[in-house]
Amino acid sequence: MPNPPSAVYTVLQAALADPAPPDAMPAAAFAALPAPLVTLLPPLVTAAGGYLLPTPAAVPCAVFPTIPAAVRAAVALQRALQGAAAPPRPGLPVRLALHRGPLAIPDGLPGGPTLDRLAHLLATGHGGQILLSQAVTLDLALTPPTGVFLRDLGRHRLADLTPAERVAQVTVADLPADFPPLRSLDAFRHNLPVHPTSFVGRSTELATLRLRLADAATGGPRLLTLIGPGGTGKTRLALHAAAAHLAQFAGGVQLVELAPLADPALLPQAVAAVLGVREEPARPLLATLTAALQARHLLLLLDNCEHLIQAAAELTAALLSACPRLVILPSSREALGLPGESVFRVPPLALPDLRTPAEAGRDSAAGRLFLDRACAVRPDLVVTAADAAAVTTICRRLDGIPLALELAAAQVREVPVAEIAARLDDRFRLLTGGSRTALPRHQTLQALIDWSWDLLRPAEQRLLARLGVFVGGWTAATASAICANPTLPAADIPALLTRLVNTSLVLRDEYEGGRAIASWKRSASTPAKSCLPPARPRRSTIVIAPGLGPGRNRPPPRSPAPRLGYWLLAAEALEGRAALAAGAGEPLQAARLFAAAAAVRTALGTPLTPAERESYEPAVAAAQAGVDPAAWAAAWASGARLDLQQAIAEACAVLPAA
Repeated sequence: MPNPPSAVYTVLQAALADPAPPDAMPAAAFAALPAPLVTLLPPLVTAAGGYLLPTPAAVPCAVFPTIPAAVRAAVALQRALQGAAAPPRPGLPVRLALHRGPLAIPDGLPGGPTLDRLAHLLATGHGGQILLSQAVTLDLALTPPTGVFLRDLGRHRLADLTPAERVAQVTVADLPADFPPLRSLDAFRHNLPVHPTSFVGRSTELATLRLRLADAATGGPRLLTLIGPGGTGKTRLALHAAAAHLAQFAGGVQLVELAPLADPALLPQAVAAVLGVREEPARPLLATLTAALQARHLLLLLDNCEHLIQAAAELTAALLSACPRLVILPSSREALGLPGESVFRVPPLALPDLRTPAEAGRDSAAGRLFLDRACAVRPDLVVTAADAAAVTTICRRLDGIPLALELAAAQVREVPVAEIAARLDDRFRLLTGGSRTALPRHQTLQALIDWSWDLLRPAEQRLLARLGVFVGGWTAATASAICANPTLPAADIPALLTRLVNTSLVLRDEYEGGRAIASWKRSASTPAKSCLPPARPRRSTIVIAPGLGPGRNRPPPRSPAPRLGYWLLAAEALEGRAALAAGAGEPLQAARLFAAAAAVRTALGTPLTPAERESYEPAVAAAQAGVDPAAWAAAWASGARLDLQQAIAEACAVLPAA
């Protein structure tokens, strides 16, 4: 099959007249198509000079070089379907929609905002209808094909939550022209806000969340909490998932924004105000609220619960127990901790794969978000090969956190992409200038981190600060060995780590294959505030064997695999102590320990990965800054001369006792 000739296409898609199931929008909504459509579409597309592209779930996606060609194919298809049988449902009408825009086709599989927008437009239509987006209508109005007329259907908001745009309908003399109103957002009860930017890079998470919301709407768990670090896009993901389910909640979809609310006691009033429930004399507001919601099939979004977590949990429990058709979707740094709660952890965006060319970074979810926002502030941006490599660096250094990527992209207006990547060592000064209408903590990276920091207890702050010596993975045993001090007993660290995991400030990774049983890595939202001397981070990912997990560390056993795990744990301990020594103003001790750790890794044949070197090498360079080169070289040589057993002995002084 030939490739389409350009990067901007007019795209045609089709679906059954029946509304698509809520858990299958947008892609799988087109899978169960009548046989005549499958038979008729390819020759009609080819005759109009178009191409059929492979799509997920057998979604028919046809692209055309011109808008008139696409419209002629759509009209011909509807005419053919009018006279075609469609067993077991003869004459079943099909809805069609056309949109024009850039179409990303990595590895031959189309995707991106253009197809997403088209799917949302198609979802509003009815069987037999041909809908046109505003982008198509503006061009087609100048040169419509003979016999084709356009009917203006007005301005409509679609489920992508972008501003309303005009939608038109194609009419021809021999096809039906009268249809019910479009099923756009305006046809349903909701208060979902408008987003001026596109929703990028969350297709997998959105599909999973839609499935779980569909289950909740039909009798499944009615409390689904989105958790994750600040800036990961929990709110945006929740809104888009809710928008896809407006038709399933007859009582509406309502958003309650809790970020501006400082007093937990006012939470019921905030919810009541959004829902239009008024207080009644001599009656508790909660009783009035539950009475108003008792019979409503409503989806309630409670956004930003973390600073009101106890009050949010109490109100949620009361509402769910009294309102059997209510579904609640909170977003928070941590779960509410209620019985029956279903937790959905929102991860950072997928990062560029270091095994692929640097230029491929633009195709990752994180890269696409950065470039989308960068092009929004600088429409003339041209991404060179060098810029693409810088995009990869930016995405990885910012750990795929959407807010951080958007703040970085905002700098493209005045700072070249390559320079942004080079200046990320001073990211707290660089990443400012967020939207003036955003929450204060979303306007700078420092404000976001300070918000998260201030919600922690003192012991959690101390541990998180000391974990700053790691910029990769660690085990509970390593954290206890490296971070313990008189104010932070080693025995308390596993429980504190669990607490940091629960509040999404530390991300826990589970590995398969028997070599690694648990590790933690610092999230991108770790505070800059620190009880350690700052700016000595490095990346190191510890791989440990079964039996060497938290609280079960022991001296090297005899079998080769566990011994390897222990030796790698020793290298981790040496690297952590080196970072602490550098931060404490002891660069020569740091040099010796860094070199000893390198000796362990060299002897084991387990060098740092490219991702680990991204932060490890700058950390060594920072420790070396200002040190006499001869003294540094001598200290490094003293550590490098250690053989494996000597290095292990050096590490045993800082590892937990058996």
